Amino acid sequence: MQRRQRQWSEVVVDDKPGDESPIDRNKRPRISDEGHLKNYEEAVGYLKSLEVKDSEVAVILSRTCGDDLQIAFPVESPEAEVLTRELDEEPVGQKIGILKNDHPQHPILIRRLPGRR
Repeated sequence: MQRRQRQWSEVVVDDKPGDESPIDRNKRPRISDEGHLKNYEEAVGYLKSLEVKDSEVAVILSRTCGDDLQIAFPVESPEAEVLTRELDEEPVGQKIGILKNDHPQHPILIRRLPGRR
């Protein structure tokens, strides 16, 4: 039996608007500009702060590309309750992933990833 080897090539993508190539299958979808996660969308970054405001709970993630990402949920939502419960004692600089889910008991999942800033 003959074995075939696959060759993987790395795709380099320029992040300029309008540069999306139809053959680029490695580019990740962007998180919506409103700062909300859609179902099965995940944000990964280093925890910068958790802000509890009057109308929303927001998590600020620092990313390796240099810009910060804010993800916000209404203060009365189950997602906001999970964020405050899970991240209240989390040290700043911890690398985390926040995955939006459609499960009613687990609306978001928080992963602690190796790495700190």
